[in-house]
Amino acid sequence: MEWTINHNPASNIVSIETTGTMTLPRMNELVEKALQAGTRYHSRLFLVDHRKIQLALTATELANRPSALNRPGFPKNSRLAPVYSEQHLEAVRLMEQAM
Repeated sequence: MEWTINHNPASNIVSIETTGTMTLPRMNELVEKALQAGTRYHSRLFLVDHRKIQLALTATELANRPSALNRPGFPKNSRLAPVYSEQHLEAVRLMEQAM
């Protein structure tokens, strides 16, 4: 999985666009890079566009994704808006149920 991270100073939103195959190690790395960008830009707002990815996560990994964002270092007042394609609707629902 690859990504690009940008910051919009007018809205103070960190936007991330991902492509490729989403694996757990790469997803964890992305979370770290997003945290660094949020700190660098003093932003707690994240828009993550996952429409161009292919999921390669197990059901357990999907269900545990929300808890990864509750770990130390990720600001509690952060707002995350992920966008997925319709083909990932079932996986997204699984993640939402785990929240």
